[in-house]
Amino acid sequence: MRTGCVVVNAMTVHKSQGSEFIHTALLLPDAPNPILTRELVYTGITRARHWFTLMESGRGILQEAVQRRVIRANGLGRLKKERMTEGMHTKVNANLRISSGSC
Repeated sequence: MRTGCVVVNAMTVHKSQGSEFIHTALLLPDAPNPILTRELVYTGITRARHWFTLMESGRGILQEAVQRRVIRANGLGRLKKERMTEGMHTKVNANLRISSGSC
């Protein structure tokens, strides 16, 4: 290898999940982006074992990202609510006595 050359590996934050590196650099986009969230920034920062560099070309991009949280749209919240509602109906029905004929 030539003197003065540096080998650099680059990958997305998503791809780096589960990995750790001596030095990482997080390059933020020039403009706000809806997928740049607090969780993504956290993941990018925590890939660094000893040394972290943040590069922000647009003023306030990091601040905006830290204030934005992931909004999950996978249907689990709706499913959980449905299951809880079903469970409540089951409990109510279990407490009812159903009798046929006259009392």
